[in-house]
Amino acid sequence: SCRTHHDRDINASINLKNEAIRLLTTRTVEIA
Repeated sequence: SCRTHHDRDINASINLKNEAIRLLTTRTVEIA
């Protein structure tokens, strides 16, 4: 149970980081 929750937290943080990178990339492309 604890292990599953830990993996879910890792996946959530990865998704957040990917989303942030995607938003930054999109914003940079629009500016350029």
